[in-house]
Amino acid sequence: MSKFGNVKRSLICLACAALVSVLPVFAVSAQEKTTVTKTYDFGKMTEEELKKDWTIVREDKEHWRLENGKGLILNNQQPGLYGSGGDCKNIFLLEQTGDYTVETKITLSENFNTNFQQFVLLVYQDDDNYVKLNYGMNSGTGCQFLFEKDGSEKKSFGAGLSSQTVFLRMVKSGNVYSAYISSDGNEFLQVGESFEMELSSPKIGIAAHNDGCEAPIVDIAVEYVKITTEQVVPPTSGGNTDLPGTNEPLPPKTGDISLVCLLSAGCALIAFATLPIKRKHEEN
Repeated sequence: MSKFGNVKRSLICLACAALVSVLPVFAVSAQEKTTVTKTYDFGKMTEEELKKDWTIVREDKEHWRLENGKGLILNNQQPGLYGSGGDCKNIFLLEQTGDYTVETKITLSENFNTNFQQFVLLVYQDDDNYVKLNYGMNSGTGCQFLFEKDGSEKKSFGAGLSSQTVFLRMVKSGNVYSAYISSDGNEFLQVGESFEMELSSPKIGIAAHNDGCEAPIVDIAVEYVKITTEQVVPPTSGGNTDLPGTNEPLPPKTGDISLVCLLSAGCALIAFATLPIKRKHEEN
């Protein structure tokens, strides 16, 4: 075979290798995603059901309970989380990986009116490393969004809000966190700015405390915790699917069609490129 044929064959091999290398990229892009929401409705749960998914750090059973129709009732008490070595009681933790939005709805008792009374929504590694969005009293009700690294507060934002019912929301995207608060669950106000915080295997957490200070112990009712994620829709060629509410096959995906076109074009290019080699070989 001539040098020309060898060069052409090498080029064909390179083209095939390049095509194969990009196929996984197109396969991933062809996958569709769907939004999945899981809600823990504490007002309809038993303690056994709750503890299937939730763990409790430094449990103090006298200061939490479940009430039908109301939710998980937490009592604020000392100590808190602020600063090095915080050892807040009754931190309810839930394992959750990846990116997500977590939202909770709380209702405060009428005697929630003293400085340092707080409810907190956490993304928690340990007592000295966490992201926290709290709602509490500090010369008036409001919230604070902050993180602690190795027991030292690194960044903090605040926002005022006066409401007995409060919706708190935190968004995790990689190592970037954003926080929002609402009085009606429809219109959310962002608290300060987003910031970056690297945590090791963090969990979602909820708790109540007095931030290490003296304050009357009151009831804070947590109606629910809701976690929203995006998940890849499993491929199907027909029949039953894993999607809730349907047993119909999924329609063809645009990405799948593009992938087929790409493969067809690649094969045609390779076939066309081999023609000069065959002719050259026949001439020789």
